[in-house]
Amino acid sequence: MVAAHSRWRAVAETSDLASVVGPRVRFLCLDADETHVVLGANTGSLYVFARRRASADATEDASSDAAARDADSGRDSSSDDPERDDAEGALRFLTMVSPADAPPIEPREDPNPEPETGARPDRGAARRNVTVTPALARVKLHPGGSMCAVANAAGVVQVLAFAFSTPTQAGSVHQRVVSARSSPGRVVVQVPHGHAGKRVTWLEWSADGRRLASGDDGGALCVTDITLPSDARSFHDDSRSFAATNQTPPRCMTPTELLTTAASTSVYETGSPIAQASFDAAGDALAVSTADAAFVLAVASGVRPRLGAKPRLGPFGACFHARAAEAVSLELAGSGSGSGLGSDRKKCAGEWLIAARPGRRLWVAETWLDEDGRTPVTRVAATLRPAVPPPSNAPGAIETRDKPTRQTKPRKFEFGVVRKLGDVCALVECDRALAVLDVPGGAMLDLFPIGDPAARDIAFGARDVATSGAKAFVLAERPEASASAVWCLEAPASPEALARAVADAASLDGGADAFARALATATRMRVVEMGLLEDARGELRALSSATAAAAA
Repeated sequence: MVAAHSRWRAVAETSDLASVVGPRVRFLCLDADETHVVLGANTGSLYVFARRRASADATEDASSDAAARDADSGRDSSSDDPERDDAEGALRFLTMVSPADAPPIEPREDPNPEPETGARPDRGAARRNVTVTPALARVKLHPGGSMCAVANAAGVVQVLAFAFSTPTQAGSVHQRVVSARSSPGRVVVQVPHGHAGKRVTWLEWSADGRRLASGDDGGALCVTDITLPSDARSFHDDSRSFAATNQTPPRCMTPTELLTTAASTSVYETGSPIAQASFDAAGDALAVSTADAAFVLAVASGVRPRLGAKPRLGPFGACFHARAAEAVSLELAGSGSGSGLGSDRKKCAGEWLIAARPGRRLWVAETWLDEDGRTPVTRVAATLRPAVPPPSNAPGAIETRDKPTRQTKPRKFEFGVVRKLGDVCALVECDRALAVLDVPGGAMLDLFPIGDPAARDIAFGARDVATSGAKAFVLAERPEASASAVWCLEAPASPEALARAVADAASLDGGADAFARALATATRMRVVEMGLLEDARGELRALSSATAAAAA
């Protein structure tokens, strides 16, 4: 195993979560935004945590034993690391949110278990009054910060409005503070029939928060629109939910407006389980991945041309990423296949996306709207097959130092769901690995094998993954059914950070190809890496001397 260029940090250990919930509560899903992480439980409730920076934790816990050990060892005590201030700290529990029509109580161990004889004790009417709340299968925070979409095990999708008070500044992170351990979440939108009886596999908000996409394992894709109708845009705006109240329409409705104005839902049958759905920057198009195809859906018209022509079978994902265009050379861009090439191409810039393909390949594709403004046009500009780097240990992996030094070949895996991970990276997940992609370079930066039955934490398995900026939050799957932990994976967040990471990899590798790729990355990112240039010059001088010696 080699050192990774992305960093793992434990932000909620098992003991931390156990101090918040009862022994029978299990976390099944999670999501994150700039200020919060939410965990969905088998009780049908949401557990809301505030994100904090590691620097704030160090300040708050300076008197703790852990901080003292860090100070003694010199760790985290200097400001030389430019990324130190952005390091993720421990999560802080805020509240438990339950739908208003469900009791916000946690299940507890039965104090009167069934006798071994099989006879059932008579608990009378009290037992008949028990309300069972379906477990949460998916959660997705609204970009506005005051709502969250949830999908339960019965296939019902709801949007809950949080009872947060006025935001306050806590430490160095913008946090919304609540006054109670538990609070009701008012249901302001409900999609009861679109996925009824199915397992909801995906939830995604558009960047402006006006549309919610939801997909299930039966192939149904729902797009729920909460845009304020044009004839109601002059009405009162709930400034507590949205900071920018003077934005030009259209805009999404506030929780208060949703109580009086119904949202609209469009249902599309694809005939194949939905693996992923990703909105473009404007929220007008969806890159949809099913088990047998990928297509781009125009929300306004419902037109959905297929992306590429080659068949596939499996949960391969796709997402929009502006930097994907940089992975396409001029030669490849000119020879791309797909629909809409030639005179049909609009002069305005299109949106770029990455789509996973069988054989651990990636399609880099461009999409735009045709002249009518309603028909998506797509073309596959390049097919990439990134080389697999030496694997790095995920948290909980078993160390292999005592085993033979022969490099272990990673198990075969395929790319699955593709998530944007900041400005320059993407996170690819499947059942056997998590991989960080260098999107502009079309290369795999880090590979973390998972699914080891003898390991723990992330190395054992990842139950759910969410990304916020250049950080991925992973809910660990553990051998103990009731145990959970949350880890944060921090990837390079800027072109400069990416260039440094690739340069570090080249220095460790020492090969000419690695230096060439690092130089190409730095050039493409327009980043001056003096250390990289010196290492590359030294490598080239050594190669030149070796060539001259061989010729002599």
